[in-house]
Amino acid sequence: MTDTRGFVSEVKRKIEKRHEEIVKFRVIAEVADPDDQITFYQIIEDIVRKENAVKEKLAAFDKSGVVDRTDMADEIEKIQKRVEDSIEAARVRIN
Repeated sequence: MTDTRGFVSEVKRKIEKRHEEIVKFRVIAEVADPDDQITFYQIIEDIVRKENAVKEKLAAFDKSGVVDRTDMADEIEKIQKRVEDSIEAARVRIN
């Protein structure tokens, strides 16, 4: 991986975009029926846990002195994919 700063910037940009989605879900959950609120908040918290895993791996990647961080980048990409899949599923369920 030659452009680590670019990779970190891109992941941070994606995190911010996903954060906006999470905020939208929270707004929808706040005005939902009480029974749906519980389900929606559980979905949101699952997404947040996965997003936190991305942030932790990104911090480790950024601080790593390893020259070849390809494996770390691949792992971050896989975790991001899980977050994005969860968000897509939440769009269907919450919206």
